[in-house]
Amino acid sequence: MAEQVRDIWDELMESAVEPSALLMDRSTLERYKDCPFAGAACELGRVETGSPEAESGHEGHAVFADLVFDYVVSDGQTTIGELVKGAMLRAAATRRTDLQPDVLDAVRMGVYRIARDIYYRPDDQRRNPADILRFQGGEGERTGQIAYDIVKGGPGQAAIRLTCELDLLMPGDAKDELCLTDWKMGYTPWTAAMVRESFQFKFYSMVLLRSYPKCNRVWVRVWSPRTGVTGWVPFARRDADDTEALCLSAIRNREAALENPDAAECWCYAEKLARCPAMKICPKAAATAPMLAAEPETFLEHYAIRAAQLEADEKMLVAYVKAHGPLQSGGWAFKAKAPSGRAATICLQEVNGNDDAEE
Repeated sequence: MAEQVRDIWDELMESAVEPSALLMDRSTLERYKDCPFAGAACELGRVETGSPEAESGHEGHAVFADLVFDYVVSDGQTTIGELVKGAMLRAAATRRTDLQPDVLDAVRMGVYRIARDIYYRPDDQRRNPADILRFQGGEGERTGQIAYDIVKGGPGQAAIRLTCELDLLMPGDAKDELCLTDWKMGYTPWTAAMVRESFQFKFYSMVLLRSYPKCNRVWVRVWSPRTGVTGWVPFARRDADDTEALCLSAIRNREAALENPDAAECWCYAEKLARCPAMKICPKAAATAPMLAAEPETFLEHYAIRAAQLEADEKMLVAYVKAHGPLQSGGWAFKAKAPSGRAATICLQEVNGNDDAEE
């Protein structure tokens, strides 16, 4: 009897094992927050989400991560010149050779100032390497990877774990404060107001405040080699509460969207349309637009989406013609046209009997 009881107990315990946690990063949550249809399309692989600009940014991030690593492993015994030289050598030897010119340009424009910021505190005293708490590429307790279970797991139920990788985390002036620096490799001139409104930094701050119970405020700044550094922007625990509620709503959006991806809700707004990865398959553009006189607002929405799709197609056609020459089919040509007094413009043109698409 005792053996039977043990067997039953072992079977029950096996069936009560907590499933693996569901990992969700900031980008996934943000897509579902902005548009459930786009979130599902990206997660299911129906659209591409990468870009050369993003890849270049990853390469640049890796260069600055190694710069921080060099300072930490040297225990502060290196020099600013050595940090700069190492960063430039890595930028020149970037893995993506097609992106090397862009990566070199970005790193060169800010590497000295960033190296100095790592080397010295704001009061011009040498920085203790121990002040670098976490950074991209760090190991052990200094890893930039950080996670927080927004939904706790249990027997038969998987936890939902929010994850992110921090570029550089250091202590604040007060014992209950942390300072987060985020590198940006693009040309966008970030402002403190943009940092404050960014879901990315609301998300990072929430994860930090949940992971560090004694921390009551996270200061965030964006450092772009090309456009400069913002001021420090504070995020408090009440901000984390608001962001957590927003994340839970995005998780519910995801659950509903994945049940029937083709029927997922589609929210399309002007400020999101240009950067929506699912714009080309947007169901609002595929649906028949109503008559302008009957539903002018809906007609306008359909028109805006189709216009954005055509703009994206035009950029691809221009790139194709520059690489391969004029393209012609069905009485139309996409080729260079030189208006009087202006440089040639590559555009769609109607072909008549006298035109030659190969000119």
